[in-house]
Amino acid sequence: METTSRQRRWKCATAAAGTLVRAAAIGLVASVLLITAREASAQQFPTRHYGSTEGLENLVVTCLLQDRAGFIWACTENGLFRLDGSSFVRIGKSDGLDSIAIRSAVEDSSGTLWLGASDELYRRDDHGFHAIRPEGRSLSIAAGMQIAALASGHLLVIDAEQLLELSAAPDGVWHSRPFFAQEQLSATPALDQLGSLSVDQLGRIWLGCGAAICRVEHGRVELFNTDSGVPEDHWRSWLFDREGRLWHAVSRTLRCSSRRPLASRRAIRRTAGSPMRA
Repeated sequence: METTSRQRRWKCATAAAGTLVRAAAIGLVASVLLITAREASAQQFPTRHYGSTEGLENLVVTCLLQDRAGFIWACTENGLFRLDGSSFVRIGKSDGLDSIAIRSAVEDSSGTLWLGASDELYRRDDHGFHAIRPEGRSLSIAAGMQIAALASGHLLVIDAEQLLELSAAPDGVWHSRPFFAQEQLSATPALDQLGSLSVDQLGRIWLGCGAAICRVEHGRVELFNTDSGVPEDHWRSWLFDREGRLWHAVSRTLRCSSRRPLASRRAIRRTAGSPMRA
């Protein structure tokens, strides 16, 4: 096992961060910003509010997703809603969705929509939503970034703070396996305390692990903690911008890395372990 440590400074452009913090503060109040090129240049953002009149029956929005067809999906504590034109339509039991508290949504490379609910994991096809129960058991998905799709067609899910990899057998039955080997968990105890999950454009896996963040690439686990200049906090949300910088929301604030993690391949802490598909 080889471990190397290097100092890395993480900074954020304060003006840009401030703008995004303000946007994040108002982003989950069921509003949509309609921005034209002229309005964007003048920094004028007309805002349209969506509520019960427009079909959005619950204003506690837990996640938002725009699929490749252009539809906006809103997860709430009281169901799933889809924006059809000018109003929201509730997606419920007639569509195969029995759960109420919808907490996470992701679209995979094939255009399949996945939902994480308080009591089930769902997959959408041409006939609606279907509960996915690996080994016959239901998965309880916490709020936030808890599911992510791999290019291989496999799905990553955080279940009870552990990372699982889900895949379908030829007969259509879904199975799960722990993503990390026991020796990797022993070498990096923070992997037992996962709070968020993201896969970047290069297929690398980013995790909120304990009070740090972890990156998984080609079987290596890289730990970014206070020794690396990363503040100690709970890591809940991730965003990679078009410049390849990593933005992350932590405890009522927003930060970004001044260096570009999409281009960087240097390990801060390298933990050898069993090969992983990442």
